[in-house]
Amino acid sequence: MKTKLLISACILSLVASNGSNMYACSGSPPAPNLQIVPRYVCVGSSVKLDACWSEDPDACPCIDCPTKLCLICESTYLINGIRMYKYDYTNDGVWDKTKVPDSIPDDDPRDYCTYSSAGDYTVKLEVWDHDSCYGLGSDKSAWTTATVTAVEVNNVQYLDPVTGYTDISGTLYVHQGTNVTFKAIPNPSGASWPSANPVWGGEASGKGSTTNVLFNTLSSSTSDYKTVWAECGSSKVTANIIVFDFEGVFTPKDNFDGRHIMYYGIEEEVELDFETDPWSVTAGQAGGLEWTKGSGPGTLSNVDIDYGTADYDAGETDGTVKLVLTIKSGPSKGKWEGYQKDIILPSGTRMTRVNPNNVWHIQYTASAGIKLYYWLDPKYVSFKYLTFGEGSCPSTNVSGFYLTCWPWNSYPTGSQIAGHSQNTFGTISGGNITTGCRVDSPDYSSTGSANPWAAGSYTYVIPSEYIDDTASRHSFGSQTKVGTFDVNGKATNTKGGQPPGEAALNDLTSGY
Repeated sequence: MKTKLLISACILSLVASNGSNMYACSGSPPAPNLQIVPRYVCVGSSVKLDACWSEDPDACPCIDCPTKLCLICESTYLINGIRMYKYDYTNDGVWDKTKVPDSIPDDDPRDYCTYSSAGDYTVKLEVWDHDSCYGLGSDKSAWTTATVTAVEVNNVQYLDPVTGYTDISGTLYVHQGTNVTFKAIPNPSGASWPSANPVWGGEASGKGSTTNVLFNTLSSSTSDYKTVWAECGSSKVTANIIVFDFEGVFTPKDNFDGRHIMYYGIEEEVELDFETDPWSVTAGQAGGLEWTKGSGPGTLSNVDIDYGTADYDAGETDGTVKLVLTIKSGPSKGKWEGYQKDIILPSGTRMTRVNPNNVWHIQYTASAGIKLYYWLDPKYVSFKYLTFGEGSCPSTNVSGFYLTCWPWNSYPTGSQIAGHSQNTFGTISGGNITTGCRVDSPDYSSTGSANPWAAGSYTYVIPSEYIDDTASRHSFGSQTKVGTFDVNGKATNTKGGQPPGEAALNDLTSGY
């Protein structure tokens, strides 16, 4: 009768507080209720399993669960008519926690658990009522399940400007000044991140699935990593980043000491390469480096993106060329460095005598000759890929013997010494900052005549010419040659402003 009186009192209390919402004492099984907070939890973090609102329809519910209990049957405490809660964290058939609210503070039906591995977990709750205490037969049980997902950081991706988010495999190389967006990828795939997760650190900061990092500080070496990490509970994934800078390297094939680094002669050949800071970053690590010609003369060949190299031929036209080195892929795709170089023509020639004391002469003839070399200006670039020659010209300042008696008087009229004919000397040697490029073949300049001879003189203003890859000839400046005889057969010859060679009629035969 004690039990019945307690039930009646409980029912009366319920009717008084809830009007007509009276529980029927029918011996029904309990109604389990399991709420998991949060639904998604980081591995290693605690999740709350809340069975607080489970109840037995036959019992008088407690008020303000779980802080109040209903003492129904002697020393047995009930919460909403439930005397026992059993939890199976992974629904594997093994109960991991049993809670019997028979004393304070163990009156809380909620439980907490932690998952060390990522995955979707089914949690099973079984609750027991205490119908036997009410005279409603034996105690009854019922169960329910709910799902919780333990989430870990699976990997970190970066936002590629073209292909979108991309996995980071190994070290990520980022050009200085690049703003990179990173994204944390959860495991299980497609899971939602728990609130305020993941947490970013290293060079990054903030919370949530993505973060942005502006990389302004260079790595001091290829082992000086700038790190970006994402953390969710006990899981953490770190991306190692090398921040680098790069610049183009220009190596003329005729790379003589003292030459200008901003100018090249026409037809010069230049090897294009690159260097980085830190120095050992490869073109492949940088994302591939491609040389292109933006504008101006010349052509590129042998472009190798994997090695960041190419060959540049300045071509036969002067002007300003723009050469560009661009990152082809990765987080810094499209970053570039541009360089302007001026391609210049030869501006003139100089001449020097070889063996200044030697004069070519044939005894008993009016003859004299000297040996000279041509040198090209300007001195600070190379013209070794050109061919040198002299252009044709008429004779000027012709007087005396040359005007009236010269036997080869066919140019330009029958009464005047023939002019200078076009010729080709050939190749040009490499550059020299002191002397400039020298024409490889010497020039043998002479004046001569057998009998008869008489006093006279002539002048040639001989064009200097270069021949480009297209076999076109181009004049650039000139050198003056002067020859004379006197009445005694003494001959002189000079060219390019050099000291003249002189020989008297009876001087012994001699060579250059």
